Amino acid sequence: YIYLLYSLALATNAQLIYEIGVNGARSTHAFLCAMQITGGQLWSCDVVDYDHRVTDEKLRKHWGFFHTPAAEWRKSLSSQCDIVFIDGHHNYEFVSEDVENFWPFVKKGGLMVLHDTKYMERGPGEVFRELKEQGVGIIDLPTQHGIAVARK
Repeated sequence: YIYLLYSLALATNAQLIYEIGVNGARSTHAFLCAMQITGGQLWSCDVVDYDHRVTDEKLRKHWGFFHTPAAEWRKSLSSQCDIVFIDGHHNYEFVSEDVENFWPFVKKGGLMVLHDTKYMERGPGEVFRELKEQGVGIIDLPTQHGIAVARK
């Protein structure tokens, strides 16, 4: 899924990406490598302080890390973004709240990406199914843990 995220960022010529959940920073690094090419910025938030996960200064100049819950972080945001990547808390209520809170920030033609749609059936998987039933143009890609991509 790392190459997929990198490719999505390049294909959209992303200038601003919002990432919810950092943990191992695999997605963070994929997006940051793409940001080096597009000249864009990745803004990430997590309830755990993962600021130390990115040490390369060339990558850090494209990164902003916010040590706060996504629901609080969104209150400080005003810019529309090219991609929102949701991989924070995986229970249904949090994933659903993240989608509701961050979908308005996705610009027309932009993407919302949900991770772990197969691995966590009750959380991201259930939210994916609900979005599909509501007629949102969303597809679930056959990655190991599942990635759903919706285009606005």
